[in-house]
Amino acid sequence: MLKSIRIPVAVCASALVMACGGGGSSGSSANLPAAVAAASLDASNKTVASQDVASLALGLFDTSSTAFGVDSPKDSLLYTEAFSHLDRFPGYFVDASANPIVVGVVPTQTYNCPSGGSFSASVNDADNNSRASVGDTLSITYNNCVSGSITISGSLGFAITALSGTYGTTPYTVGASMSLNNLAATSPAYSAAMTGAIAFNGTKTGTNAFTQTISASSLSASANYAGVTRSRSLSGFSGTETRVADNTYGYVTSYSVSGTLASSGFSGTRSVSFTTPTTFQRRGTATYPYVGVLLITGASNSSVKLTTLSNTQVQVELDANGDAIFESSTNVNWNTLI
Repeated sequence: MLKSIRIPVAVCASALVMACGGGGSSGSSANLPAAVAAASLDASNKTVASQDVASLALGLFDTSSTAFGVDSPKDSLLYTEAFSHLDRFPGYFVDASANPIVVGVVPTQTYNCPSGGSFSASVNDADNNSRASVGDTLSITYNNCVSGSITISGSLGFAITALSGTYGTTPYTVGASMSLNNLAATSPAYSAAMTGAIAFNGTKTGTNAFTQTISASSLSASANYAGVTRSRSLSGFSGTETRVADNTYGYVTSYSVSGTLASSGFSGTRSVSFTTPTTFQRRGTATYPYVGVLLITGASNSSVKLTTLSNTQVQVELDANGDAIFESSTNVNWNTLI
């Protein structure tokens, strides 16, 4: 997802752990199998399903990930760390051009992290035009990069696959791919890591005017929080996001997601699918949406439905026997899920 289209964020702002509500089993596999049996959703695992899907899928659009150096148990924060470098993609080219080296050699710049350590950015200007363009690549490698109590390690890779206009100067359209290579975060309270690939395309026409699509054929995450280890993976993921200006709130952001999630948080690693029957919408800088529905489906059409009640609360309904009648309902705070 193009955070350069969405919201500027600081580098080294983030870390990943499980959704803060807890409630999972202690599955410890770091890499989930490509295909696993569907979970039968019931009262014992509806919280796991709600947390894992909301955190890993909706977390791509979570604005609370902009907090700098906060020890917060959210998948969205590790996403933010990764995508923050897209904001700086054009800037890395400027820095590289300011320090010319031998033609054909990929320049590498080193940047200090807020609380110690560093990360390096290697820019490959494929056409030697000194600006971001199709075919150019960027590699980020962390070297004991510390922000607050969080240490970030691993690496990231980016490639521009399509570009119309000047990247970073509206209007423009850009396509890019990103690889996460054991991007990991550790703190005294938790540790986490993410590996996989994401592709995205977006068009930005103004400060609060953009559309973008995100896809991930395979993305895995593992985390250990409060002594509980959980592994999850996304497959066949697709997401869309649109932002338009609004006279009252500044802007309104709409987004929807679909795909399949496998988690070791179920009794044995199991999978669920998810869709967005009603598009989520978030007003201005609000952390959570004020409208939207997420439907999670397991074995034999068992399902959990998350219906937004406000930008602080969400209704969690369970249909354990797959008869399309939700037999139980509870209201929880959004911050227990994402």
